[in-house]
Amino acid sequence: MLTVSPNSPNGYVINKRVSNGVTMTASTQSDTVFQAVRGEILGCQLMPSQKIKIGQITDKYDVSPGAAREALSRLVAEGMVIALPQRGFSVAPISRKELNDLTDARVLIETQCLTLAMEHGDIEWESAIVSAHYKLNLAPESIASPSPQLNPKWSQAHTQFHAALVASCNNDCLLELREVLYARSERYRHWSVSLSGNPARDRDTGKEHTELMDAVLKRDVARACTLAAAHFRRTSSDLIRISDALNREIS
Repeated sequence: MLTVSPNSPNGYVINKRVSNGVTMTASTQSDTVFQAVRGEILGCQLMPSQKIKIGQITDKYDVSPGAAREALSRLVAEGMVIALPQRGFSVAPISRKELNDLTDARVLIETQCLTLAMEHGDIEWESAIVSAHYKLNLAPESIASPSPQLNPKWSQAHTQFHAALVASCNNDCLLELREVLYARSERYRHWSVSLSGNPARDRDTGKEHTELMDAVLKRDVARACTLAAAHFRRTSSDLIRISDALNREIS
């Protein structure tokens, strides 16, 4: 049920929705849809190029059409969704060019963030990296039930590990760019696992993470940046190889 509050002191009217006894502002509704749809895209519940219908979102999440459109517009800005003139929204397609472009951009941004993090990091930063690495090693990368997919615990730990490495970077703009690029590239990882059921390949990602951590903690900028770049580029090559092997071409 939609309700309208009295005019606020600044003259604006605040739209609210009551869902399951909880009142949600338009901003809360938008955030809810943004996080939920983003998660469905990353988890491949919404597949590349799949159409996203406003009506289905409003019914599923009990939000207003305006909140749904705002959330999808935010996902357009992140590159997760595309807006089609006169046709609404759809999940962004995947392509070999985008994956290569994302990888190149990630190498540039991530290595700069790593460099600044190593310059400004303290003992708390180092401890957080070691802790994140330990948690990452505890979780298997994939799970088989009900269908092949990345293990959510591993995926979360992996995200936290790479975020911990750059946490002491003192440039917020670089960190924001890094987060967007990371999320967009993760979509390709989830997509490949949902098709192949085998993220492990013929590489030891655990060893790669350990070597990267050691280089960062030693403040060895050149080695850390070289290892990070190789790590990202090898992942990109693996994803393309998986799609080719399954005849699911990344255009």
